[in-house]
Amino acid sequence: MTCTEIYSVGKNHCEKLGEVSNSWRGAMYVWNQIAKKYFNLDYFPYFDKDLQRKIWNAGDYHTLTAPELIVLASTMDNVTVKATDVPRLIEALEAYSLDNQNSSTDEQAAIIKAAELSPDHHIAWCQSTLGPFKFDKKYDEDNNKYVYSDLSEAWDLFEQMVHYI
Repeated sequence: MTCTEIYSVGKNHCEKLGEVSNSWRGAMYVWNQIAKKYFNLDYFPYFDKDLQRKIWNAGDYHTLTAPELIVLASTMDNVTVKATDVPRLIEALEAYSLDNQNSSTDEQAAIIKAAELSPDHHIAWCQSTLGPFKFDKKYDEDNNKYVYSDLSEAWDLFEQMVHYI
């Protein structure tokens, strides 16, 4: 079974904080919930790229709650959350789980809440263990050391969502 993994990442570290079983209770659950609630669909449109983009950008078309917007954004590729914004993230994950008890957001919140983060750390996700984690450390055999992601391909959830929440 695939999992959703949660990491703490930074310039000189990459640490897996934990994982939640059944990745379909993560991103796919959220996408299905948004598709049903706001677009009157039976489920997420797996084969319609234009409609997928609308769901992923649902805040441009509908008035989502702040927890829905934050949780939806947390399912996107390359998203990170600064350690200073973790309390806002946890609050959104927990609030979302109240109305979506089959999602894994409450378990994700518990993992993140238990983490000991430095101010320069970021939270990041591997939404499904079917693929690699984008910001994972790489081993440099020539220099006998790990090389960490510079996070240049990352985007900050709360910086991008400032106009929505």
